Amino acid sequence: TINNGDEVSFDAIPSYDKKKEKKSWRAVNIKHVND
Repeated sequence: TINNGDEVSFDAIPSYDKKKEKKSWRAVNIKHVND
C-alpha cells in the first residue's frame, strides 16, 4: 500500500502459501522512493 504520497518500489516473486494452499505473491526488496 502507498501512504502519504510515498512511492514504494519492490520486486514481487511468486510463493506458495502452505497455510492457504494456494499460490501467492511475496514482496521482496521493498524500498521507499521519495522524490
